[in-house]
Amino acid sequence: MQDVPHDRQRIILASAPERAADLVERYARKALVLGAPADVPHRSLGPVRTVAVAWNRRTAALSELLELLDPQSLTIWTADRSQHHAIGAALPAGDDSIRVVTGDAPPAEVVIAFDPPDSPRLGQLLQAGDVVLLAPPGTESYFERLAAPRRPLRLPGPLEAVGNAAVRRRSAITRGIEAGRLERALLTLAPLFERYDATAVAAALYDLWVEAGATAPPVIATAPEASATTSATIKVFVGVGKSDGATPNDLVAVLTKEVRVAREKIGRIELREAYSLVELPAQEAERIASALNGVTIRRKRVVARVDRGRTRPPGRASGLGEIRRKR
Repeated sequence: MQDVPHDRQRIILASAPERAADLVERYARKALVLGAPADVPHRSLGPVRTVAVAWNRRTAALSELLELLDPQSLTIWTADRSQHHAIGAALPAGDDSIRVVTGDAPPAEVVIAFDPPDSPRLGQLLQAGDVVLLAPPGTESYFERLAAPRRPLRLPGPLEAVGNAAVRRRSAITRGIEAGRLERALLTLAPLFERYDATAVAAALYDLWVEAGATAPPVIATAPEASATTSATIKVFVGVGKSDGATPNDLVAVLTKEVRVAREKIGRIELREAYSLVELPAQEAERIASALNGVTIRRKRVVARVDRGRTRPPGRASGLGEIRRKR
């Protein structure tokens, strides 16, 4: 204060004038005090709720408060109209239950003071509804004198955001389960369920889903019943069977995942002791058989071919023939 020329007017804004009295007297004798005299006790008004928020985040805090409180009606009071456009952009469009005012606040379930009000204005806001004060940094001591009792409100932070995202994903998964169209997925995953715990499989799939940025589980469409039989079919021989521990699910998983055959194109699967016969579209049978050659099923590299009526693999007409060749 002493660096300012003596002929200049000095204005001191103090939230607690009695605490600044000695400083003011030191530099300005008989200062003109505007507002409540220091020796007059101040009557606090309340109750109110306060939200600690940065000055530049007040508009964002409005939408967060609206979601947190979910009031039937809301009035937002501001000291002037300079922020009305930003406030309107942050609130739901066309909601008649929300009003933004600069004068007297109309009755509402919740009244939010966007700017720090003075004592008379706070009294009027309290008559209109339950008051929430936005408290930016530096206003704490002012609100201590202005309002009591005060109950702080905490806006959702990063932890709540993560929790809400997890709830949304669980809801999406629940909807997918309840839809009941999971046959293709179950056939694909069946071999994994036999090798790993189902919880570990589900966790791995969830990680892949989240990394892919999915917001809802894919909907598995069910093809019409006639789609699998609209074209001619033929059997494809696959050199793996019951003796190898193979199951129809193993064959479906390999065909859909590795050979990229649509599930609805896979017909009847005949699982024999030493081999299997899979019914597939005739026009694609050669390509599928060629792609199956060399694929490993149940730790066995299989041989596949289009079946032309022979139902036994070459060289296995009898066990005796195989023993003689070994000799």
